[in-house]
Amino acid sequence: MAQLKIGVVIAIYGIEKNTLINCLESLFRNNFPNLLIVLVDDNPDDNVSIAIEKKYKKIINIKNKRNIGYVRDNDQGIKYLLQEKVDYILLLNPDTVVSPTLFKEILPLFAINEKIISVGPIITYL
Repeated sequence: MAQLKIGVVIAIYGIEKNTLINCLESLFRNNFPNLLIVLVDDNPDDNVSIAIEKKYKKIINIKNKRNIGYVRDNDQGIKYLLQEKVDYILLLNPDTVVSPTLFKEILPLFAINEKIISVGPIITYL
């Protein structure tokens, strides 16, 4: 699994910094060595993504000049990650906290059948 590269797209607009930090920290708790996280920020008037980028050097920050919408934000992030040749892409909301075993649990599902191209974990409340 260590040779795989996973990209994560997090589209943000008007999210509180601490909420986003909780999301990011939960991703880092997975200890996945080849994780590339892309924030796509549609709010030109706040500096949450800039503050996050300074705190976490591994994060890529795409800052838009206006709100282009959630779907287009994800498209931007996906295009960036495809250029980086990631093996898998996770679309994640910024108010999400993931399990510390998320990647260990979902990656083997792709090996079951080569026709599997998408999986979704169970969503629960904290």
